[in-house]
Amino acid sequence: MCSYHKGTKRSPGIQQIDGIPVTIEERVAAVAERVAGNHSEINKTRWRLCVYEALQGAVSPSALNTIKYLSLPNCHLYFVNLFSLQQLEFLDLSGNPLREVYGVQRAEKLQYLNLSGCVNLQLDDTLKRLSRLRRLVKVSFCLIDLHREYNELQGSASLGTVVRLHSLPPRHPLNPTYRAAVLDALAGLNRNFMEIDNVRTRDRAE
Repeated sequence: MCSYHKGTKRSPGIQQIDGIPVTIEERVAAVAERVAGNHSEINKTRWRLCVYEALQGAVSPSALNTIKYLSLPNCHLYFVNLFSLQQLEFLDLSGNPLREVYGVQRAEKLQYLNLSGCVNLQLDDTLKRLSRLRRLVKVSFCLIDLHREYNELQGSASLGTVVRLHSLPPRHPLNPTYRAAVLDALAGLNRNFMEIDNVRTRDRAE
């Protein structure tokens, strides 16, 4: 006999089949079959399920608006919506195929944001949304392993290092054009702003 728990406001849907937990991937696959290619609905479902799991079922509107920490790296998220998470202080969505982060401008208490490895991210749009915030301290949007690349650059001759810095790909942690764009959008409005991609802004001539 199948063993399952009926969904509730705190824990939606069947939780177990024959004593084996139902995974997010299995739930998303079931929804995908039901909605027949409606990718918007599929992506929204994955987001909701990931939030449910990360917050251990505390998903009522009042509970969502008290969450300060949310970490969902590498969860195959194509869609997120932060409009109900206005108390966030720490957010890690690294490694997801996101283009946009809906509602991030409403997270007025956000201090730490990690969007590194989000290869589809529309940086200009994201910076525009973030420009409404005033408490940011650290952000990351990079696509490159900083520590490996930085160690290589430190071993270069001074002139060679300068040349390489200006030929680095977009959203490289040490690309001065990329760093300047982030600083222009965020540093003047956030008085405690100090790091981009784990490199302190005051440690480098920007």
